Amino acid sequence: MKKSIYVIVLIISVSMMSCNNGNDVNKYDNPNWTFTDKAEYSVSMTAAIQLPENLNPFLTKDDQMVALVGEEIRGVANLYDGIFYIQILAAEDEVVNITFQYWSAKTQYKYLGTEVFPFKQDTQLGTPDKPLVINFIAI
Repeated sequence: MKKSIYVIVLIISVSMMSCNNGNDVNKYDNPNWTFTDKAEYSVSMTAAIQLPENLNPFLTKDDQMVALVGEEIRGVANLYDGIFYIQILAAEDEVVNITFQYWSAKTQYKYLGTEVFPFKQDTQLGTPDKPLVINFIAI
């Protein structure tokens, strides 16, 4: 009887450890984000973005960040001294919101910025001295 109980408890334990609790995150190959359709956009704003502390240990020179309007790329960031610098483009009379997506080369995770920013021509989100820190969640 003791053996049977031990076997049942062992089976239940193994089953529970292997269950998917919904916290799995997909891994992604390098997205190689590009933004080549610049001709139709005549105005811009800029952003200097720093990762939050929980993502800083994973930062590498191969990481990427983009600015998005919906699913459309409106700017691709360059990383310099731990800060992502990005020029964000829009049409002159466009009223849009900007979100950010980040890809970590080290973890191979994509992260979505939790904040939404209105596009404002000739403005800055963050500066080199005080970069904007955006919270990201893995997608």
